[in-house]
Amino acid sequence: MSPGKEQPSGAAPRVSVLMSVYNCAPYLQQSIDSILAQSFGDFEFIIIDDGSNDGSSELIEAAASRDERIRAFSNPGNLALSRSLNRGLALARGRYIARHDADDVSAPDRLAQQVALLEADASLSLIGSAYWLIDSDGVLLGMEQPPQEDVLIRWRMLFHSALAHPTVMFRSDLFACNHLRYDENLRYAQDYELWSRATEYGHVANCAAPLLYYRVYDEARRTEMHREQQQIATGIAKKNLARLGLQLKDHEVEMLRGFHSGVALPVDEAIHCQRLVQQIMCLFIEAYPGAASKLARTRIHLAMTAWSHPNRCASYLEAARISWGYFRLGPLSFLQCVFAIYLSRMPLLLMAMLGGLSCTVLQGTSRRNI
Repeated sequence: MSPGKEQPSGAAPRVSVLMSVYNCAPYLQQSIDSILAQSFGDFEFIIIDDGSNDGSSELIEAAASRDERIRAFSNPGNLALSRSLNRGLALARGRYIARHDADDVSAPDRLAQQVALLEADASLSLIGSAYWLIDSDGVLLGMEQPPQEDVLIRWRMLFHSALAHPTVMFRSDLFACNHLRYDENLRYAQDYELWSRATEYGHVANCAAPLLYYRVYDEARRTEMHREQQQIATGIAKKNLARLGLQLKDHEVEMLRGFHSGVALPVDEAIHCQRLVQQIMCLFIEAYPGAASKLARTRIHLAMTAWSHPNRCASYLEAARISWGYFRLGPLSFLQCVFAIYLSRMPLLLMAMLGGLSCTVLQGTSRRNI
């Protein structure tokens, strides 16, 4: 494959679809075809072969000879994903840049929907979407629905990435002006790190509709990279929490990430995490004043987790302490969430209602008492 045409002639397209390929021959043709079949046609498709040796480069070259929207490039060797994508960002000419992976499949109207949303809202800098999960054979496994609203995405980004890498489209000028590029020192979770910085420059969102089929692999292949990936992600989460104003130790951040994902923790660790989350929530609501009502489910979940303490007296005290901050939600939103989610848990329901409603009277209470 040739190195590629750096600056093609003609008008710049509205979208640059960016894909790096390394040994993905079994899935590559379907992946390429899913972009070429988009209902939105004003795009260039930048495909960078990152030193493949499984026939991927030949598939890319053949596809480029059939469709002029494809701009094919090859790296001199395997540069790894971050460096390869940064090369692609420098080559992209589109107003918007859409990421795509060589083993995934985009829905036919993915580009059209995301372009429409970015053009309808000038404050929106980056948008992802829900996505279907498929296995190595293409069998549908289920759907992942990440948070859709800006403030909920920012909350989740404190602990985990809330934007699936191959679903994302963003404004190229915003990234260029703010020197937003992938960290080439990161082997994994480079997208989580980049999105964490990008949220400082504009609003973010996820489409409710699933716009991508995301391929997952067998347990052995996932385990191979999981430990290093999680270590890197923990470091990114630690930096995100530090930006909010909270300095934590590595093991605390690791516990928090597990707690946020629903991992069962020993009682003492769970209580420590509950209190840390309350502290984080105070800082988050100070930074984003409209966030209190959006985090109703999280706060009720904390109370429910406290209720599971084996020491019943400690359980009452911990749940009551957590419920004491519910006045910011307002009685109506509080009751709606409690009845919708935890109606079956009557003892805690009554206690949390009393705690929450009594606190609505205490409007003068300090912002820190949440």
